[in-house]
Amino acid sequence: MKKTLVLVIVAGMLSAWATIAESITIIPGLEGFGTDTRAAYGAANPPEICIVDSLLDTTGNPSWDASSYSVGVFKGTLIQCLEGLDTLNGETIEGHVVLPNSGKIVLFETSGTIKEIANNGDGVSFGYKVGSYTTIAGQTSPNPGILLRNVCIYGGSQHDILIQHLRGRMDGPPSIAYGNHKSFQFPSSADTYNIVVDHISAAWGADGNIGLYKDSAGGELHDITLSNCIMAEGRENMGLINEEASNSKNCLYGGPSSNSDNTYNILVYGNLFSNTKKRNPRVTHGASAVVNNYLYNNAELGIQLIGTDNILIASIVGNVQDGGPMSGTYSSDRMPNYMFGDWDEPLTQHRIYLFDNLADSGAQIDSTDWLSPGFMVDIRPGSGGIEDPTNIYKDIIVDQTDYIKVTGENPSTDAPIWPANLTLMPSIAVKDYIIANAGAYPAFRDSLDTRFINEMINGTGPSSRLQGSPSADDWPVLAVNVITLDIPSNPHGDDDADGYTNLEEWLHGLAAEVEGGGSGVAQSPINQTGWSLVYVNSEETEQDSHAVNSFDGNLDTIWHTEWSLTDPDPCHPHEIQVDLGGFYDICGFRYLSRQDEWLNGMIKDYEFYVSSDIADWGAAVASGTWTAGKIEKQVSFDCTLGRYVRLVALSEVSGNPWTTMAELNVLAVQPDSDINNDGKVNIEDFAVIATWWDNENACSSPDWCEGADFDMSGTVDMLDFAYFAENWLRQTW
Repeated sequence: MKKTLVLVIVAGMLSAWATIAESITIIPGLEGFGTDTRAAYGAANPPEICIVDSLLDTTGNPSWDASSYSVGVFKGTLIQCLEGLDTLNGETIEGHVVLPNSGKIVLFETSGTIKEIANNGDGVSFGYKVGSYTTIAGQTSPNPGILLRNVCIYGGSQHDILIQHLRGRMDGPPSIAYGNHKSFQFPSSADTYNIVVDHISAAWGADGNIGLYKDSAGGELHDITLSNCIMAEGRENMGLINEEASNSKNCLYGGPSSNSDNTYNILVYGNLFSNTKKRNPRVTHGASAVVNNYLYNNAELGIQLIGTDNILIASIVGNVQDGGPMSGTYSSDRMPNYMFGDWDEPLTQHRIYLFDNLADSGAQIDSTDWLSPGFMVDIRPGSGGIEDPTNIYKDIIVDQTDYIKVTGENPSTDAPIWPANLTLMPSIAVKDYIIANAGAYPAFRDSLDTRFINEMINGTGPSSRLQGSPSADDWPVLAVNVITLDIPSNPHGDDDADGYTNLEEWLHGLAAEVEGGGSGVAQSPINQTGWSLVYVNSEETEQDSHAVNSFDGNLDTIWHTEWSLTDPDPCHPHEIQVDLGGFYDICGFRYLSRQDEWLNGMIKDYEFYVSSDIADWGAAVASGTWTAGKIEKQVSFDCTLGRYVRLVALSEVSGNPWTTMAELNVLAVQPDSDINNDGKVNIEDFAVIATWWDNENACSSPDWCEGADFDMSGTVDMLDFAYFAENWLRQTW
């Protein structure tokens, strides 16, 4: 009877997980395809917890002994956690029975580099295999996190997997075999589904950095989300077996055996694709959505849509393609850094939707105009995929393209494939999102991810593709820090009955910390409503190009220095000074150049100042040089308390005497509404505001009225209450 009762309780607990989990996603707030997976908790039995406490590569010996288990968890190397546990099914260790059909949760008590050294003698990486029902939580590693060097994390024909917060970088000799030199890949010959790869940094792969594809006709590949990742600098001329000599690639999904019947519901969202020749990403057949990604400094092709063998259904929405030093250097007859569509006739089988994609030229790439700068279509004759070499990567438009366009301005209803409840950003907001969120550890990026982000911000980067292996000096050196994790005492229980286990909620908190959400502050644009103009040295009044247009929230209006009634026109420097209406901890600004067909007045060299007193600007907090382009530029600097900002334009990109600007946005640290730092936003936080409301003793930096003076105006007033009320429900949990 006792055994029967236990089984009933376990079965009931699993049923409760399944029932409640229908309305939650594996990562709170991330809507996508496959994000309703339970990952490790999807198996028939509660998952085993395995802690990586060693950086050793034990590829040749992933076995366990009794000393590896203690108080509810296993400990060992990464490959032992991923592959070794499978050898223990049915065994009893220290009184603990390892049940078959159990998931795995992999945690880390060490930071540092795991380098695979066990191979077949020529540097070929075999990789570490991920089984079904697995959660890998890299956010549990202490700062500076985990780096996988020459370790390919792979799963072939697996399902229900969550991988978060890991770095993967590759080097090694040119003899490395095809297919095993991506940092993360899931080749599918049978059913592969419910996979979420989130906050991953992958670079220097020899045939791409991340791969999700069908390599044979069997099974289905579906319900997959790739989100918030950095993929960069695929290596060139690696001489891969059965591959072309030039291999600088980023991400492939789909594959030659894919079509919309067996490859579907794939989302690529919020990622940075940088410094690579092509596959940014490559969408090969099937049905998928590419949404809110940022492509920077790619030498030849951006998003590739391939439909030469099977049906292609694609929704390409809210992406940005931004040129850099490497863009445009491949050859004169190729159009670098552009979207590229490659389809067989007849075209009636394909469904392609384009909306709000921003090209480097400033053109919006939508389904209404496929001849827009930034998009090319190569219609291949026949069904054999034989392209006309005289027309490679050129604009080829035929009447049948009318059949493959899907138009409309509401992706959630008009797109041929779209995840329910997906948060869609306008393309102009994607850059800021990438800066704040992309990569394995946004809160403490290593030197390589920092370089990739700064290159995107500043318009810098390599002018040629990475040849061979990176140099030893390029590799980040990660400190080895060891901690003891404080795992919840009842990890698989759900004390608050919200559908997430206690362990999952603990992991969510750690993820927020490494993503930058654990500090209680967020950097965001200051509302322009309360701004006023202090001074401008020149403005064009006859053509309604006043300085105030640069902070009116309207992208179609501009500030332009005088030109219609002056001869000669006023020369540089030009400047604008703005009162933000309150004191802020200012950490950066954005400059958006004019968005019409003209280039006149785009700023080249600049200086930016922050001050609490317009009579004393002090030294510039930032200065630099921008290249031409209509994509919004962002500059970050050490946070500085101030109320007034001053932008000085020292020169123009074409050497002309003018300055123009569509929008100026100033970025500041915005306090969290959890004033008393108890992990909740509730009536107790309101009580703090009430205590300080109209207090006769004005606030002073740095205490800011115990955090209740959100706008840092020096008093706690109605504006602070409004801010709190706006965020109360949003931040309550």
